[in-house]
Amino acid sequence: MVRRTTRNGGRVAGRAAAPGWLTWQTAAIALAATLLAVAATLVTLSLLRTRGNPAGAVALWSRNSLALGELAGNTVVPGASATDLAKGRRAAVRALMIEPGNVDAARALGIAYGLQNRETAALKALTYGEAMSRRDLPTQMALIEWRVQQGDVVGALRHYDRALRTTRSITILLSTMISASADPAIRREVLKLLARRPPWRSAFLVQLIDEQTPPDTVYGIVAALRLDPANPYERQVLSAAIGKLVGQNRVADARRLISPARAAVRNGDFEGDNPFPPLDWALVDDATLNAVIENGPGSYGRSLFLDARNGRSGVVASQWLSLMPGRYRLALAFGDVTGDDLARPRLSLTCGGDGKQVLVTATLPRAPADGRRGTLATFAVPAGCTAQRLDVALPASLDGPAPRPWLDNVTVTPAP
Repeated sequence: MVRRTTRNGGRVAGRAAAPGWLTWQTAAIALAATLLAVAATLVTLSLLRTRGNPAGAVALWSRNSLALGELAGNTVVPGASATDLAKGRRAAVRALMIEPGNVDAARALGIAYGLQNRETAALKALTYGEAMSRRDLPTQMALIEWRVQQGDVVGALRHYDRALRTTRSITILLSTMISASADPAIRREVLKLLARRPPWRSAFLVQLIDEQTPPDTVYGIVAALRLDPANPYERQVLSAAIGKLVGQNRVADARRLISPARAAVRNGDFEGDNPFPPLDWALVDDATLNAVIENGPGSYGRSLFLDARNGRSGVVASQWLSLMPGRYRLALAFGDVTGDDLARPRLSLTCGGDGKQVLVTATLPRAPADGRRGTLATFAVPAGCTAQRLDVALPASLDGPAPRPWLDNVTVTPAP
């Protein structure tokens, strides 16, 4: 016992030390610390188990909102029993009561209501979840599906737009949108979105052309966007779309993307560029077989010069046409053409470009270096022949260096 002493040495009664009380206090603090440590451990373990084992996480800590939300999402799936739907819904509600901003729980609750045909409640829960985070892709997908079921094209595309703006996983989303664009009504709404130039517009156009998209969809979208050939990126898109349409035997549509007129031969005088082969001239550029546009003789301006060496031969220039059925005249200017029939350049038109149906083949007559001009041949395009390829072929030269024949002012016009 501790006692206090007066100045005169006397003793007065004082508060006695209480070693027992101190022991109890220390033990209580230690117990509390232990309980807190255990609780913290359980919470930590619960959080660690949240992803992948939500049921175990909830068993460790019943107020784990994240685990409750995931548990609800795992339970609320198409084909779930009424019991499981009710269980999932209760887990979602508990999660939201603990953490109102739990997007997983809001989405699970909305899906649960939807599977129970409670459409108003489903939309309310999903809209609530979207309001908390537009970056949650599953919520956007659920809203897309709901809008589609309601026949709300505009609403579905609005959620597509939000999803595409907030996720990197856009390939499947774009593929679905492109497939749906085969429907003209949906395509009109998609075009309205594209006209606003959203950040995913470029990816959409690339995927539109890369995939096995029906030609009507490709033409309908690219034509409606009125892409500018002067813009380098849009010129690339146009060129890719043209190549795809030509490959699908839709040459007339491909030509309409870059010119409303049905001019038979593009850049027939070789004064311009050829930005869109194979509708413009596709030229071979090889050391021993080539076609090159250079300044021509006299007043012809620029002309197409042909060159074959070391026994090489073949098509050196070609262009696709889209002539209507009828009779036509093939005319041109040409020069520096020598040798016998087998050694001179040859022009031909085939239907469909596969060489099976030849419309005309004509060998250039001999001509001086300064040139001559005239009709080379007349021919007929039959019904059903919607696309034609004009080829310029050059035979091999076996007698050493040969003159470089040239062409200019190539035209195909209706014949009387």
